Amino acid sequence: MLRFNLIPILLSLIIFIILSFYLYKRKNKTLTYLLFWSIFYFYLVNVVRITQFPLFILEYPFEYNFSDYINLIPTNPFRNGLYTSVLNVILTIPFGFGLPFLIKMNWKKTILLTMLFSLLLESLQLTAHLILPGHNRMVDINDIIFNTLGGIIGYVLYKLFAKVVKIIISKYDIEMNPILSYIQKTVSTD
Repeated sequence: MLRFNLIPILLSLIIFIILSFYLYKRKNKTLTYLLFWSIFYFYLVNVVRITQFPLFILEYPFEYNFSDYINLIPTNPFRNGLYTSVLNVILTIPFGFGLPFLIKMNWKKTILLTMLFSLLLESLQLTAHLILPGHNRMVDINDIIFNTLGGIIGYVLYKLFAKVVKIIISKYDIEMNPILSYIQKTVSTD
């Protein structure tokens, strides 16, 4: 069994350092932007940890039917896996909420990027099945549907957060610091 232990953690840390350096030096991103980006990166790494690990490496011979681990037809979550569906929604709420702090977002972009993110996760699980027969993760169209719903809910929460921030900043005399200024700038373009 391959767990998310030292090697994946070190690899994600090296990628983080390289990307942070690139964003700071080449793209001239502020330290405040890098703070928000770091939080989002930490979230993404944890999503990969939760959805992809542990990887099971089983010895042959065993009975393995690849089609038992793939579902391409949406099913009713109330009959089949409500708990998993709710977890898939919760998993991507931070995606929909956090992404507008990094890039300009709208409804279409939110739906598209969340769907692509979910498709990437499912593709990684499919790849694990192809490389490591016996991998226990299910490749499921329902995951993509409910992950996308979670991203939309996260974006709705971001929009509500933006309205509250605008009201608070306009109503009260708040001393601005770099983080509050960044949040104000982000929600003002909304």
